[in-house]
Amino acid sequence: MWNRFVFVDRRCLFFATEIMVSLKDFFDMCIQGASTTCYLAIHPGAKGISGEYWADNNISSPSGFVNDPEFVKKFWDFSVELVDRSLASSSL
Repeated sequence: MWNRFVFVDRRCLFFATEIMVSLKDFFDMCIQGASTTCYLAIHPGAKGISGEYWADNNISSPSGFVNDPEFVKKFWDFSVELVDRSLASSSL
C-alpha cells in the first residue's frame, strides 16, 4: 500500500513540475512585456521624452503598418468594436 501512495505522489510531483515550468514561461513573458512600461514610468533617462515609439526599453521604429491609413482605420474600428462588445457584456 505504501508503494501505491509513493507512486501517486511522484506522478503528482511530475505534473506539478510541468505546470510550474509552463507558468514560469508565462510569467517571464508578462514581466518582459511590462518592462518598457515600468522603465518609462520610473527611469530618469525617459523623463521629458514624448511622442516616441518604445520597445525593449529603447526608442525604436514602429512597424510600417502605422504609415498605412487604411490599416490604421481598420485597426481603430476593430478596437472600438471590441471595447463596445466588452462593455455591452459587462455589468458596468
